[in-house]
Amino acid sequence: LMWRNVGIARSGDRLIETLEISQVWAKYVLDKLLDHQSEWEVQNMLTLALLTASSALFREESRGVHFRSDFPEADDSKWFVHISITRTPDGVNVASVPVESEDDC
Repeated sequence: LMWRNVGIARSGDRLIETLEISQVWAKYVLDKLLDHQSEWEVQNMLTLALLTASSALFREESRGVHFRSDFPEADDSKWFVHISITRTPDGVNVASVPVESEDDC
């Protein structure tokens, strides 16, 4: 799912699909207290899938290896920012944080 939808070339509709599928699985896995390393790894992979797809959907531009087919150009006027992701009880909160200087990149 991640390779197909959140790999090198991405689009908004595929990112939304990834979030929907990951959220369904997360309901069954993320709130469980698990005992084995492989189970923790699944929880971690789902968490990373949700965070990566959320931040990729939020950034509506192409920058570096982040290529959005629905937003093919970089836009420094809006997107020269860091993406801040916070996990909340309801999911994730994605926001942009201004870059103070080019040294912050």
